Amino acid sequence: MNSSLEDRRWLFEALAFSLVWGLVSLFILLPSGSLACADSQYHIKFAEIMLERGGILKEFPWATCSIWKDSFYDKDLLFHVFLIPFTLMGKLNGAKFAVFILSCMLGFSYAILAREGGLRKNLGEVMIFVLLASGPVFLGRLVLCRPHLFSLLFMVCGMICVFRGSRVCLALVSLLYSLTYAGAWQIIPAVLIFDALKIYAEGRRPKFLQIMCIWASAGFLAGIVVNPYFPENVSGAFLQSVLVLKAKWFGSGADRIAQASELSPMSLSKFMTGYMMLSILFILSSIMFWKRRAELLSDWKLSGLFALSWIYFAATLMSMRFAEYFVPFSALAISLYWLGKTELFSVRGRMLIAMLFLFILGLVSVGRLREFFYQEGMQYAGASAWIDKNVGEGEIVFTGDWDDSPYLFYGAPKQRYLVFLEPYFMYVCSPEKYRLWNKICLGKMVRTALAIKAEFGSDVIFVPPDRPALRRKLELDPCAKLVYFGPRSETLFVTHVSEAELEEWNEAKNFLKNFKKGRGK
Repeated sequence: MNSSLEDRRWLFEALAFSLVWGLVSLFILLPSGSLACADSQYHIKFAEIMLERGGILKEFPWATCSIWKDSFYDKDLLFHVFLIPFTLMGKLNGAKFAVFILSCMLGFSYAILAREGGLRKNLGEVMIFVLLASGPVFLGRLVLCRPHLFSLLFMVCGMICVFRGSRVCLALVSLLYSLTYAGAWQIIPAVLIFDALKIYAEGRRPKFLQIMCIWASAGFLAGIVVNPYFPENVSGAFLQSVLVLKAKWFGSGADRIAQASELSPMSLSKFMTGYMMLSILFILSSIMFWKRRAELLSDWKLSGLFALSWIYFAATLMSMRFAEYFVPFSALAISLYWLGKTELFSVRGRMLIAMLFLFILGLVSVGRLREFFYQEGMQYAGASAWIDKNVGEGEIVFTGDWDDSPYLFYGAPKQRYLVFLEPYFMYVCSPEKYRLWNKICLGKMVRTALAIKAEFGSDVIFVPPDRPALRRKLELDPCAKLVYFGPRSETLFVTHVSEAELEEWNEAKNFLKNFKKGRGK
């Protein structure tokens, strides 16, 4: 009876604080007339197109200068399937509600993982700590309508399966994970860590089929094979998970690709503003754990959480995209150690002081994020409306930055653009075209409108506010005419290039090509 009462109390507390996770996310997003990032607009629009076409998309003609042009695979397939019913509420409201639901699901999954890890009290405090320990860092990622939320969910579910010893469930989770996210491979080394520590703690070698990593690997590989995009999904996942990071860290030969800032190493200012408190607590907890390793290594679940958190800590320092894994796993490891292995918070006053500090930190963080993400309307909505009305279906719009396409695609899906989500996709498709595009965007091309028309087939040019040099070039170009000036200083130009000018360009291009060949010989 007492056990049943305790289970009901836990369930009520887990559901209540999971709802808090969702409501905090919704509170941040609700006032804004836009979504939190460009990728969010791409994903909800992609789901809407899937609904309209009645199934998966085997091609993606919207990206005319990307590897997707000839070899497309939906790296976030199940995430887009998940979003489809939310599009019936309208893209904007649907995406916000999807984030709310996913935040609740994530919160509940962490509650289960904490319970499986041995937490028997203070569940609410732990869930608030996981949510707020990094200030705006984890919260800022939680409100994005992007597939990393699904990735987190499947990672946590995988850990729950490992803690429970549910091998078939782990295989199923790994299979679904591989259909959801290009980085789903990470569940295999994560499970391997827990396997190794469990074997060490128990002092015996398990049978082959009792090794959880075997089931995680089998499920992952099965998901790869049954993926409707197989085998393109294999090369695509390698490109996304390995080559994109390699290009960010080491460049591509002499070229430096202008990629997303979230791929960059952790800066000192970023560390000081978002990660310092959690990192200090994590390092301190790890030191305390290590000093007591003789007695605590027998708890392979807690040991595994610390080990996994250290790996994600190192990965986050190298690339900030791993922050959404480091923050919740390290916060959970810290909580399980101090609440389960020490008496520090047995005094109620200490817990109240800690919760008061977190509450103040949460108020500040939520207020900052609510202000940061607020926009009166969809970004570049006016430019999208102009394109939708004045540009023919299937015509290519030249975009002055790689992350502009999702904004325009959201409001003008009948037209075509250059590249989506990652500029390295354009580089892999054609390094020469990427270099030319980058030169044009930086305002270093002499006959800009002619080059855009001849090389990219675009009669319409979108120039974002952060490309003033390109805008000045086009304003002085006799072959370009300004047709739209937006509220954020974004502009649209149309080109007026004659056939004679195109012919002259092609002749000069062929001459230069033959000259280089001759010089090479």
